[in-house]
Order: sequence, then structure tokens, then C-alpha cells
Amino acid sequence: MKSICAHLGAAPRTIALRELNLEPKEDQVLVRVTACGICRGDIIEFGQPRERESTFGHEAVGQVVARGPWVRGLKEGDWVVGSIWPGFATFALAPEGGLFKAPAEFSQTGALVEPLKCVTTVVRAAAAELGDVVAVVGCGFMGLAAVADLAGGYVRDLIAVDASEPRLKLARAFGATVTLNPASCDAPSEVRRLTGGRGADAVIEFAGNAQAATMAANMVRTQGRLVVAGGRIPRADGQGLYDPLYINAFTTHYAPPMFSPDPAGDWRRTMESMARQRFPLDRLMTHVSGLSRIQAAFEAAASGDNGRYIKGIVVSEDEQKGANE
Repeated sequence: MKSICAHLGAAPRTIALRELNLEPKEDQVLVRVTACGICRGDIIEFGQPRERESTFGHEAVGQVVARGPWVRGLKEGDWVVGSIWPGFATFALAPEGGLFKAPAEFSQTGALVEPLKCVTTVVRAAAAELGDVVAVVGCGFMGLAAVADLAGGYVRDLIAVDASEPRLKLARAFGATVTLNPASCDAPSEVRRLTGGRGADAVIEFAGNAQAATMAANMVRTQGRLVVAGGRIPRADGQGLYDPLYINAFTTHYAPPMFSPDPAGDWRRTMESMARQRFPLDRLMTHVSGLSRIQAAFEAAASGDNGRYIKGIVVSEDEQKGANE
């Protein structure tokens, strides 16, 4: 089967479409890709040089069109998400064991299952309890999705923290009870003021920089829970006999979103939550582009499109044509 695959170029910020021949091995299926999400990691890779061109894209959804002789649990016509690579392509190969069946109505929004699965993994790690005060630091796609997931549940207060007022406005719309902009206030001090000096029971950090991780750590109450999902470790301030973060004796859970102690459970819970419309997908998915315009899609993602960009997906030409009819 011939597949048109997007390749990151050797030079930064270049993408080329190339033709590849694909045939499934004994334990693989061939998937017709209908959509693939643009991950923050993809955007970072887009801006960097490399020795040679490489295929990419891992937030894909598609339909099985062929299978190897050892495949028993999937058949032609099944919709799937999971380990589909490369996602920015018309067709891709995938191992049966790395796939999960998805509803047919997920032909586009299925591109959000993998990143929302990551949100599910992180929210479960926070282990919020009845009456907890929970703060989410960093309100990009994943932070906003976490706010939506936690809202309306059993937490007492849900605090969203971000330096972007438009994103804080979305966080309020998605259920945050308090929003804080660290550009205009001392966010850790404000969290402690709002909690009678205690601090938040659980803080989830999605921002992905050491400054934000440190700020998040300073919001946690003594023996509370800090979930670091953004990939940067909080910094000690180096003052006094003991660092305040040490004295607070909270539990720090480093939770790389792609690694889960219960992967199958997270995929299942995520698709169930999406089916129940727990996530406001129409407001989280801000940019949709066809595969032929993937270069422009990544330019918009990298620039932020004047603050309008939250999450983009790249869809097959057939899928885009059907959406426009």
C-alpha cells in the first residue's frame, strides 16, 4: 500500500511529503489515518535541525484496512487509536497489541484521545479527594482539559494558574472556581491566602518550565501532593538551613503523561469521558488542517496564531472534504 507521509526536514521548520510503501507484518494492521494531533513535542522537533528527514506524529486515529495473519482481535473496518506511526500520513502500520478500539464517530476527535489519555493519567496521579483544593498550573491544552475533567466533581475549589488572560477566561468557562495570573500577583501567596494559610491539597504542573514547577511546589500544603507533568523539576531556593519545599514534606509525583501504571484503564476512561462530552472539544480543538497544508499547520502551532492556538489536528483530505460538505 502506498502512503503519503509527512517528513520533518533536516533544516528547522521544514516539512516534506514523501511516498512510502507499507505492508503489515504478521502481527500488524494497516490503518487508514483520518486525523492526527499536533503534540507540543512535535512543535519542538519542528523547530530543530536533524541529520536526516524523519517521519513523525503519534496522536492518530484511523480505520483498519488490512491485517497480518496473526491478528485476531481486530478486523477490517474497526476504528482504532493507540500506537499508530507515523500519524501524519495517509496510511500507517501499527501492532495489534498497541491499539484500542474507538467509536466510529471519533474519526476526527479521536486525534485527541492520546493527549487526553495523558491528562487522565496525570489527573489520576493527583488522587484528588472529597473537599480538596486543587490547583492546575499551566492552562494550555492539557491544563485546560484537566480543569474540565476535575470541574463539577468533588473538589472544593479548583484554581487555574496561567499568565494568559484569554486562557484563564477559558479555565473559568471550563469550571475553575479561582483563576490567578502570576504576572499580576504572587500566586503561591494568593493560594495560601485563599486556603487560610494551608496551601492546596494537590497541585498539577503542566507548564513545562522550572520556574512554573517551583511556583507550583510553593503552593502545596504540608504533606500535600505535587504532580509534575511538564517535565521540569522544582528548584530549591538555597536559603536558610532547610529549603521550604523540604520542610513541607509533600509527596512529589513525577508523572510523565506518556507513562501510566494503568494504560488500558486510562485509554478506556478517556474515551468514556469523551463520549459523555466531559471535555469541551469544540473549544479545545482550535485548528484543523489537511495533510497537504501541514507546513502551515505547524507554522500556526509554533507561532501560537496570535494567542488563538490551543490544539491543532491534521486530517486526511477525505475527512476534511467531508467536514466541509
